[in-house]
Amino acid sequence: METVIRGARNVKRKPVRSIGVIVIIGFSLAIFLTSSIVASSIEAQATVLEDSLGRKVIITSSDASFDSSASIDEDILSLTNNISAIESVQTFVTDIDRSGINELLAQGGSLRDPDALRAAVRFISGQNLSSELEGFVSEELVLVDGRMLNDSDIDSNNVLLGVNSALAKGILVGDSIQLNGSSLNVVGLISGDVFQTNATILMSVETAQIITGTSGFDKIILTIESIELVNDVMNILQTEYGDELTIQTASEQEGDDIAQSIEKIGGNADLGAIAALFASMLVVGFIMVIITKERVNEIGVLKAIGLPNSKIVTQFLSESIFMASLGFVVCILITLVAGPMIQTMLIESGSDDSSSSEQGSSPQFQPGQILNPTPESSSMDSITSLEFSVDARSIVSSLVLTILIGIIGALYPIMGALKMQPAQALRYE
Repeated sequence: METVIRGARNVKRKPVRSIGVIVIIGFSLAIFLTSSIVASSIEAQATVLEDSLGRKVIITSSDASFDSSASIDEDILSLTNNISAIESVQTFVTDIDRSGINELLAQGGSLRDPDALRAAVRFISGQNLSSELEGFVSEELVLVDGRMLNDSDIDSNNVLLGVNSALAKGILVGDSIQLNGSSLNVVGLISGDVFQTNATILMSVETAQIITGTSGFDKIILTIESIELVNDVMNILQTEYGDELTIQTASEQEGDDIAQSIEKIGGNADLGAIAALFASMLVVGFIMVIITKERVNEIGVLKAIGLPNSKIVTQFLSESIFMASLGFVVCILITLVAGPMIQTMLIESGSDDSSSSEQGSSPQFQPGQILNPTPESSSMDSITSLEFSVDARSIVSSLVLTILIGIIGALYPIMGALKMQPAQALRYE
C-alpha cells in the first residue's frame, strides 16, 4: 500500500504532464473499448441478419425488370399455401405512372430537369396490409402525417402518398387523388431514404391490381420457418415453375453487398482497437522512459542503500499502473459520452448507405430514361441502427488491458536502468 501511495505522489510531481498522459491514455482506451463493443455487436447482429435473409425467398418473373414488371400468376398461392414450411407470404404489385410527364411537357417543362421529372413520375406499390409495409428496396417507411394502412383498408381506396408527390401537387392528408380512373383517399404521407419511396402511392394489393389491370403479382416474398427448410421449399417451386420464375433467397440477392459492408465495418473496428491499444502502450512507454531517465540518480541511491531490484521495479510499476488506471477512468467517461459517435463513424466508414441515399434522392435522368432502381437494400438498417451499450464484460477486459499497458509500458525502461551499477547511476546526468 505504501508503494502505491508513493507512486501516486510521484505522479503528482508534474501534474500537467501527468494529466496530459492520462487524457491520451483515456482517449486511446475509449477508442479501443468502443471498437471492441462495435465489433462484438456487429458480429452478433450479422448472425441474426444472416438467418433472417436466409429464411426469406424472393420470387419474381424471369422476364421482369424494374421499368416493365411481368406478372406472377395468382395460382402460385394455392401452392405456397399448402407448403407447411412457409411461415408467411407477402405479395407485391408495382407499376410506374407517367401521366404527369405529358402535363409537364404541355406546360413547357423539360425532361432534362430532374426536379420537374421527379414530380411528374409516381410509383404505384400494392402490398399486403397484414404485413409490415415497406418502401422501395425494402426500406423502412417513416410516417410524416396521418396514419399507416392496416387490415381495415384492404377493401377501400385508402392510400399512402410519398412526400415528394404530395408536396409537388399540394396534397394533404384527407385529400383525394385520381389515378387511372379511380379516386383514391390519402390517409397518410410517408417518407424514406430512397427517391422512389418518396414518389410512391402505396395501397393494398387488391387496389393496385384494379388500377394496374392485372390479376397477378410482381414479387412474392416467402418467409420459411427455418433456414434448414429453405432449399426444400425452393426445390418444390423450381420443380413446378422451372425457368418461368426467378427464385432466390434474400441473402443471395442482397447478401454479398451486406457481407462486404459488415466485413469492412468489423475490419475498421478491429484496426481501430489495435491502433488505440498500440498508441496507449506507446504513450505509457515513452513517458516512463522520460520518468526513468529523470530518476536514474534516485535509482542509484536506492541501489546503494541496498534496496532490492524487486522493490524498485514495484515502485515504478505502481506509478505507471496508477497513471494507466486514471486513464481507464477517463476512458469510461469518454466512452459513455462519445461512444455512440465513435460507433457511428466506424459504421459509416464501412457502409455506403449515406452515399446511396444521396444518389437515390437525386438520380440523374437522361431523355427517354425514366428511372433506374438503386441496388442497395435497407437490410443494413439493423446493422447501422445498432444501439450502443457498455457491458460489464467490456469494462473488465478494458481494465485488465489497462493494467497490462501500465506494466508493459514501464518494464522496458525500468529494467534498462536497473542494469546500471549504483556508482554509474549516481554519476548519470
